[in-house]
Amino acid sequence: MLIYMKLTGNVEISLYGLTMVFLRLILVHINYVMPQSWVRDSIRSRGAGKPLPGPRLMRPHMKQYSWIALLGILMAFVSCGGDSVTGPQVVNIAGVWSGTGVDSSGPGIMTWDIQQSGGTISGTVTAATTQGTVTGHGTLSGQITGTTLAFTITISPGGFAPPFESCTATITGSAQVSGSSLQGTYGGTNSCTGSFSDGQLSLHK
Repeated sequence: MLIYMKLTGNVEISLYGLTMVFLRLILVHINYVMPQSWVRDSIRSRGAGKPLPGPRLMRPHMKQYSWIALLGILMAFVSCGGDSVTGPQVVNIAGVWSGTGVDSSGPGIMTWDIQQSGGTISGTVTAATTQGTVTGHGTLSGQITGTTLAFTITISPGGFAPPFESCTATITGSAQVSGSSLQGTYGGTNSCTGSFSDGQLSLHK
C-alpha cells in the first residue's frame, strides 16, 4: 500500500518511490564512490608506480556487496511496513440509536436514525421531553473521524409539535463511539426559549 505526501503544486511522491531513489543512491555509492576511495587508499598503501587490481577484479566483489546491502535495506523496509502511518479507521455507526439527553433546559429522550457514507453522516432525529410535552423532529449531519463524532442537529420551523411549531433549534456537539454505545456532550439554542448548555448525551444501538 502506497503512502503519499502532498506537496505544494499538487505534486504527489510515494514513499515507495522515495525509497527506491534512496536505494539507487546507495548502489551508486557502493559501485562508484567506494571503488574510487579504495583505489586512493591502495595507492597510499602500495606506493606510487605499483600496479593495482583492475576494475574487473574489483567490480564483482563490489557488486556482491551492493546486492547484500540492497537485500538488507529491502528487508528492513518490509519489516517496517506494518508500522506505516495510516489514517484512523472510520467506525460504521449507521443505524438507529436511542437514549437520553440531559442539559440545562432539562432531561429528554432522543432517537437518531443515521446514514453513513465514509466519514460523513446524515439522518433524522426525534427528541422529546421526558414528560412528552415537547416533541421535535430534525435533521442530523456530521463527520466521524476514528471513533470521534462531531454532529449538528437542526430543527426547522414546523419541526416542533404544536403549539411550538414556529420554534427552531440548533444543537452542536461531539461524542465518542465504543461498540454499541455513543457518549457525548452538546449545547445549542432554541429560538423560543434561548440557549441551553452542559448537555450530556447517552445513546445505544
